[in-house]
Amino acid sequence: MSWHQRALWDPNLDSGDLNSLTLLAKSIRRNRLGLAVVDTAVEPPILGGTDSSAKETEAGKAELEARLKKKYQQELKARSGALIEEHKLRIAALKSETQDHIDKLQQQFLEERSLLSETLESTKQLFSEEKHRNLQLKKTLASQTHTMSEARERVQEELEQAKEVEQEQLLLLEERFELEYKAKLDEAKTELKEMLDMREVELFYRDEQVKRLNEEVAQLRQEKQQLIDGSGDRVLQRLAENGVSFVAYHPGVDHLTIPLREMSEYLESPVNYVAAKASVDKALYQRWVAHYELPVCNHVLENNQLCARSVPKVERPGRFIVGESDRCIEHNRASNALSELIKVREPS
Repeated sequence: MSWHQRALWDPNLDSGDLNSLTLLAKSIRRNRLGLAVVDTAVEPPILGGTDSSAKETEAGKAELEARLKKKYQQELKARSGALIEEHKLRIAALKSETQDHIDKLQQQFLEERSLLSETLESTKQLFSEEKHRNLQLKKTLASQTHTMSEARERVQEELEQAKEVEQEQLLLLEERFELEYKAKLDEAKTELKEMLDMREVELFYRDEQVKRLNEEVAQLRQEKQQLIDGSGDRVLQRLAENGVSFVAYHPGVDHLTIPLREMSEYLESPVNYVAAKASVDKALYQRWVAHYELPVCNHVLENNQLCARSVPKVERPGRFIVGESDRCIEHNRASNALSELIKVREPS
């Protein structure tokens, strides 16, 4: 019966002490119910004796063989029946599992079919709504297309009518633009001309001011010299008459005695005065002073830094040569030129 399948159990037919058939055999041997058991064991015959006993022995052997054969057949039949029952139980269990699996699959199929049916219904409903919406949109589009066509035709008619009016207005605007442009151009020319005239006047006045300022500077210098000659010279003259000598120390000329008549020149620019006494120009004298105070190589390297190697000090500015006296042997232009000349003259 199908309703008894869930209450059935599957026997354990594995080899070992937990085999269901082995446990049943042990329970039968214990015989707790006290059932009567017939012992079918046969005593083995005693060998030896008379001929009659030998015949009886032969008969007993035959009977024993028959019994053993019968018992073997019974046991074989019982075991075969047990195996058949075991296989039947296994088949029934497999059928039950298969039926359960089929029932689960069928239930799952029914659920999925129900879900698909619901999805299909909702899709049909959405399709119907979209179809209705598309029809509405088509109607709206057709209406708008018709309206746009009418509007386009109306605009074209208005453009055709407006072209003639716009052509006349365009001509009027061009004439007005030409007149306004010409007026503005004339006005700009007039303004530029006035500005140029004012600029020329300003330049003229500036030149006059520069000229006047130069004259004032020259006059002030002359007045300064007159003041020096008028006041300072009298003091210096009195000092000179009393045996005072005016001596100044500068590098390159050592102690320099300054005559009274050259005092104003010395006071005006001591560097120019000393450079003239050393028979060099001012720039060379200043370069020599820098060398005299710090005799190092002034060659600029690739990293924009000075070489700064010590070089022999030139004691007099007249002997100082820019590019040679303030350079080391490696960066001396004369040494480099001599090396190049020697290389050229050497036989190849």
